[in-house]
Amino acid sequence: MSQRRGPRHSRPYEEPDGWRVVVYDGKGGRSSVKAQTPELAIEAAVETLKLVAASAATIEEAIDTYRTYLQDKGDRPSTLDLVPRQLRAFFAGAELEPIGDLTRARAERLYEGLRTRDTARKKPPEVATQQAALASARAFAAWAVRRGLHKGPSPLEDVEPVGRRHRGKPQPRIDEARAWLEVALDLGQEWPGALAAAAALLMGLRAGELVSRTPRDLDDGGRLLWIGEQEGCKTGARQVEVPDVLQRPLLRLCVGVLPSSPLFRFTGVKMVTWWVRKVWAELGDRRAAAGLPPLAEPRDGWRRLTAHSLRGLHATLALQAGATAHVVAGALGHSPAMLRSAYAQPGAERAGAARGALMKLVK
Repeated sequence: MSQRRGPRHSRPYEEPDGWRVVVYDGKGGRSSVKAQTPELAIEAAVETLKLVAASAATIEEAIDTYRTYLQDKGDRPSTLDLVPRQLRAFFAGAELEPIGDLTRARAERLYEGLRTRDTARKKPPEVATQQAALASARAFAAWAVRRGLHKGPSPLEDVEPVGRRHRGKPQPRIDEARAWLEVALDLGQEWPGALAAAAALLMGLRAGELVSRTPRDLDDGGRLLWIGEQEGCKTGARQVEVPDVLQRPLLRLCVGVLPSSPLFRFTGVKMVTWWVRKVWAELGDRRAAAGLPPLAEPRDGWRRLTAHSLRGLHATLALQAGATAHVVAGALGHSPAMLRSAYAQPGAERAGAARGALMKLVK
């Protein structure tokens, strides 16, 4: 039995309307290219073979090439880390398959596998995580078609996201946040971590942005905090105004330390959420000692509070106070669409607009 040879092309054949060259893909398939001269026909066949070779690249090899493309395009380091992880999660089990062989049916099965596969937490990924991976896989597949790695159309073009995203993290009520903040500032006199938790609420910063801050980032006598493109910052550089109540405590943290040292004395993002919950627990202990009832029961979700919970409350309060979505989104380092879908509580923007209209009427 004869074995199939690899990708190749035949010699040119003269026909009444020009010259034809047959291209073999090495898998039993073949196609023809035509041109007016034998030289042009050979050139066209060689280009076709390049596409055939590209489509033989594995999905894993294509992901590595895609990351290089994103890097050359100027994407941020956080994107260069996140997107390949999302793609490897989406294409888990298919990494060694040729990307040129990817079909819509196979893509649907991969998405279903992602949605039902248990993570390290012994449960499937959150809907937002699933849909973010699907979005990255769509962009990757479209790029593969443009690069000739896949003949097209994109096998993920019509794969629809499944499920409904959770609307952000649980947020405390305003009275709860006021009491919590009082305890955070009190503990912050001794513990920098408590000040980091307070900054998550008062300044709307991400946990990654907080732990990446250094004394050099605190500027203009403590009035401004620079947010650069370091680890933890998903967006471009921006300045955030420091509330009066935080200016002196943060300046105190800068005394006697190197300008490049961590401002809050730790670098793990989980420590910010640890302090958010630690402050809440301390608030509960103080109220119990004073004979007062707790502000909220554990079943109300306070044990699930995170730095993002306070960031979301910051956005909600800013919108309710009348700030526009573009202003609030700029301060948080996000788009207005993301602000509305994942941070602010429903109705916050309408309440702010109504408040602004009422103030004009009163004046």
